[in-house]
Amino acid sequence: MNRHPVHINISEKIPVPAMLQIRLLFFFVLLALIPLVVQSWISLSRFTTELRHSEFEELRNMRDQKAGQIQQFFDRITQDVQIMAASPLNIQAVQDLTVENLFEVRLLGYLNNPFMVTSGRDTPYDRAHARYHPYYQRLMETGRYTNLYLINGEGDVVYSYAKGSDFATNLLTGPYKDSPLSELFQRLKDSTSVRVETSNFILHFPSGGETVMFIGAPLLEREGEPPAGVLVVQVPGSLLDRLVQENTEILGETGEVYLVGPDNLMRTNSRFSTLDTAFRQIIRNNVIEGALKGAFGYTEMTGYRGYRTMAAYQPIKIGHQTWALVVEAAVEEVMEPTGQVLQTTLLFSGFTLLLVAITAFFIARRITLPLSNLTETALAIASGDFERTAEVQSGDEVGMLAVAINTMTNRLRSMIESLEEHVRERTQQLETVMEISQNLSEILDLSDLLRRVVTVVKERFKYYHVHIYLLDKDHEILVMAEGYGKVGQELKRRAHHIPLNALRSLVARAARERQAVVVNDVRTHPDWLPNPLLPDTLSEAAVPIMTGTEVVGILDVQSAIVNGISEDELAALQALANQLGVAVRNARLFAETQEALYEARRLQRLYTGQAWEEFRTGHPAAYEFRDPTLPPLEQVDTPEAVLAYQQQRLVRFTASAAVPDNGQPLAEENGHEQQTPPALPAGDESGAPAEETGPLPLQALAVPLKLRDEIIGILGIHDVDPNRVWTDQELALIEDVCEQMAVAIENARLFEQTQRDVWRSQLIGETVRQLWASNDLQEVMKVATSRLAEQLQASEVVITLGTDEDLVQENSQ
Repeated sequence: MNRHPVHINISEKIPVPAMLQIRLLFFFVLLALIPLVVQSWISLSRFTTELRHSEFEELRNMRDQKAGQIQQFFDRITQDVQIMAASPLNIQAVQDLTVENLFEVRLLGYLNNPFMVTSGRDTPYDRAHARYHPYYQRLMETGRYTNLYLINGEGDVVYSYAKGSDFATNLLTGPYKDSPLSELFQRLKDSTSVRVETSNFILHFPSGGETVMFIGAPLLEREGEPPAGVLVVQVPGSLLDRLVQENTEILGETGEVYLVGPDNLMRTNSRFSTLDTAFRQIIRNNVIEGALKGAFGYTEMTGYRGYRTMAAYQPIKIGHQTWALVVEAAVEEVMEPTGQVLQTTLLFSGFTLLLVAITAFFIARRITLPLSNLTETALAIASGDFERTAEVQSGDEVGMLAVAINTMTNRLRSMIESLEEHVRERTQQLETVMEISQNLSEILDLSDLLRRVVTVVKERFKYYHVHIYLLDKDHEILVMAEGYGKVGQELKRRAHHIPLNALRSLVARAARERQAVVVNDVRTHPDWLPNPLLPDTLSEAAVPIMTGTEVVGILDVQSAIVNGISEDELAALQALANQLGVAVRNARLFAETQEALYEARRLQRLYTGQAWEEFRTGHPAAYEFRDPTLPPLEQVDTPEAVLAYQQQRLVRFTASAAVPDNGQPLAEENGHEQQTPPALPAGDESGAPAEETGPLPLQALAVPLKLRDEIIGILGIHDVDPNRVWTDQELALIEDVCEQMAVAIENARLFEQTQRDVWRSQLIGETVRQLWASNDLQEVMKVATSRLAEQLQASEVVITLGTDEDLVQENSQ
């Protein structure tokens, strides 16, 4: 422990009135502080309330203003459409622009060319288009619309200003028969009175994927008669977007106005996004849901950009849908003046408290001097010098404080000495738990995992014995899975186990109760079950190993000392058991996964092998491509094929031009990779002896054709050039081709098998239909025998009817 010299200079004793001055100082500061805090809080609360009320009022005004502007916007467009629909010019235009073949109109070159007046071919459509197009072009220059459609009664789009992909198509049978434009036309095509219909805002791909809305009216020559056609204008969403965002700067840097449709997608672009958010940004909150249900109001919420906002909302009718109109501004910006007021209030309060503190300083200074020595002593003790003592100079409060400091120092000195030892032990325990936890995550073999835990716990905690029990599959018996040393091995050899319902067992009790059981002196505990192999056990702890709420085993530790398992050790063991539970579950899952994977691969290889064994019957065993000037190969397994099959990988080697008597090719020393192939078999697959063996190629290469780790064939390549060197690129290419070839061959086999299955199904189906078509038994028998004889090419087919006894007697005779 540190030692520092102590110097205490007391100029005078603290006078008795000093304590009264401290009380007066305390109440003086408190009386000055309380009114300041209360007054500041009241003023700030009133200001905040008025500021919120003012902001909500501004948001409501903006909401009402935007709602009126949007309504006027659509009312004005509706009036325009009514006026245009009533014009005889448009009725005559529909009639003049109608032609018999719309496809010929699309060939005139008008598509995607809104500024083209005539194609120059002087067709009837060209003449009509040249007469009416300038009028509609002037109408488009007003900027309210991006397109105008004239649709005759049969659904033909006879005119479109923009000439998009929907121009000169039929809305009832053409590619846009399911579009909102077609839906609007169908609502108006049979109307006998003047009315205006609207569609919903959509992303219109013929207009380049822009957000648009269609508004149309029937072209009536006379009330009560079917219309000559329908006039439709296309309103761009950008107009609505500009209308909504106009003058929103008065809401501040964070304020904005937006519309949300019933599908919770924004119908206007965000003021703060450089990308289009219309029909892309999803907004779901209580404000949107309320507005879509017809509610008006204002509230504070978390906006779609993640900030707290103040919002005013209401529903607004757009065509046949109800949208949500929301006006919002960030709370942080709205409440920014509050920070300024708070800053002013704090400055004023701080100045006042500063005056109070200066006054208090001069008052309290007289009583701080005698406390300086005690402060120095206390700081030295706080720094670790527990040999330091405070000098008791008086019998007043300061003297009592000195005595208390000395008493506290003595107690701290003894406590820290014992605490340091406890901390060292605790640190070692935690390090052990951390080390085991790190190892648990790396070990997937359950036996190695348990062996590691038992060994580390025994050696680090210095217990008498450690072993681990695991519940069996039926959750009825605790089986000792691992134990320390020779005793543990002997218990494993004996298959030591404890029934879960055993009454005299701490291990079984801990598993049943799902909590640790500790016995500090097992000799006096009635539930302790002694083990003759562990005669020195005096204390024991059984800690459940759990995964979630399920017990999977017990970590059992035993000490040769009474009270040999402390509470800190028990906590460390419990933490270790929790980690062990997760590791046991992972190890079991890994083992089950490996077993299932192995079984799946084994079954797959078995299936592939059986399928190819069946496939080889009736199919050629080998296919060969060669230079036509070379003689054919013998029908025997080539050395490289045998070697590639045995090693299950690509094989390349250099062989001599002739095979010696022993059947072994001669390896040449040419500096390339050499492989010694096995002896050629004595005959082909049928067992017949091989005929005279001809010369072998000088360069040979063989690659297995693998399908899911099963070899289904061998690809062999021969080159008679003795100087040929296979490059790495060529070998990689050959191996890639072999992989694709194996898949292609398998696909061909599966296709052939599928054809056979289809043929069999068709044959059975056709036979069953013929059998069911006849009600006569003789006819049924005739059909069955004839079909079987025909398909099986049998000379005789016999069907015998009767009971089991009749058939047995007939066969015996």
